[in-house]
Amino acid sequence: MEDGELRELAAQAATGDLEAAEELICAVHDHLFALLHLLGIPSSDLEDIAQDVALQMYRSLPGYDPMRPFMPWLKSIALHVRANFWRSRKRREKKIETFRDYLTEQVEQDPQCENHLDIQKSRLAHCVQRLQERLRNIVTLRYQDGLNSDRIGEALGLKPQTVRKLLSRAREFLRKCVTSLQAEATHHG
Repeated sequence: MEDGELRELAAQAATGDLEAAEELICAVHDHLFALLHLLGIPSSDLEDIAQDVALQMYRSLPGYDPMRPFMPWLKSIALHVRANFWRSRKRREKKIETFRDYLTEQVEQDPQCENHLDIQKSRLAHCVQRLQERLRNIVTLRYQDGLNSDRIGEALGLKPQTVRKLLSRAREFLRKCVTSLQAEATHHG
């Protein structure tokens, strides 16, 4: 699609025309994915980041000047979202590293800690087996196979929002189940 057409769609979408917004997003879809790939976004995160860029683009449309080329404007949004992605990932990795170091230190200081972790792992495995089959499959796809909610939804024929709700329900069940088993062990121990 030509830049003039993109600018026209952007101007229409900025006024609340949802059909124009949808057409605009579809028109830039392939270019956006190629751009994000070239910007070094991992394949596993491409869809999520593209959605973030599309959402940010839509929110920013009222400030877009249709006299300026559209694609450079979209690229600036993609660069901003990419920077946020990497900052967020580094923070998450730092937290995981800190927690891993803490656990290692605890295990080294207290041999009983490793035994405690084995007991907790056993309790969690028991609780996972008590989940409804559908929830157990979703938990397995998420935490063993490492799939995100979009990919799980594709595999199971569910909307990503439904997958996220079901994961939340499963985590809540698992939390209560493990807590209950802990309390039971404390009571009988």
